[in-house]
Amino acid sequence: MIATLMVKPSSGPPAAGSVVPKSLDRRNINVLIRFPLLTLVQGAHMTITVRPGSTVMFTGDSITDCRRLESEDGLGFGYPLRVAGEWGLRHPDRPVTWLNTANAGNKVMDLEARWQTDVLDARPDVVSILVGVNDMGWHTLDPKGYVIPAEEFEAGYDRLLAPLAEAGTKLILIEPFLLPIHGVVEAGAGVALIGEKEREEWRTDLDPKIQVVRKLARKYGAHLLAADGMFAKLAATTEPEASRRAADPADAPSRLRTRRGPRPGRRPRHASRR
Repeated sequence: MIATLMVKPSSGPPAAGSVVPKSLDRRNINVLIRFPLLTLVQGAHMTITVRPGSTVMFTGDSITDCRRLESEDGLGFGYPLRVAGEWGLRHPDRPVTWLNTANAGNKVMDLEARWQTDVLDARPDVVSILVGVNDMGWHTLDPKGYVIPAEEFEAGYDRLLAPLAEAGTKLILIEPFLLPIHGVVEAGAGVALIGEKEREEWRTDLDPKIQVVRKLARKYGAHLLAADGMFAKLAATTEPEASRRAADPADAPSRLRTRRGPRPGRRPRHASRR
């Protein structure tokens, strides 16, 4: 059973001056992707109350970035856009500001270097973080990279979360994930060829980092979305060739979207083109 994530509106009146994302065409509601922020696995259920006038921020690496700087609204073309669009459809009278500050290629250390300016200074009410896949593969894709120990990953991630938790920000942590594909594929824009041996190494590296995210979610009372297992189950229902083409996990959300109906139309806007 897959349970729908409920983002619950507050019962208070709409706040004046807030930015309302433009709704996706109502005919296209069934096209919304089945990504961790929209669905959970095995009966898990989560409700997040978002008050009118709140600011919700998505941040992380390329999976969240999804070419945001090329998009008219700054949200990119992936799951942040879809989440904002569904909110606009369901709650047009409950304005929310949606921000995306993810950068392709970022690791935890990269987020930490820009955390104050790109995240804390925006004073978001809700922050969703998906990071870790570049911490896993850096030593393979970058000649200057090295294996990042789980302890270093945890310490840096903890430093990201501590000031948000202190400010009372609601947190959503999405596990980094590795798509269960087979054969040899290109990664890092063709920088490296990834085969079974490399994927085994990546899996060995990633699993402790997934445990770190779970540990930090417990520590800070964050909502945890178990993306790694979810995508493993979803990949079992897709065509093998489609899985082979998913060399960059950033493409995964759109490859796993539902197949019926036209593509969404107009994109929602938000207050900033960060």
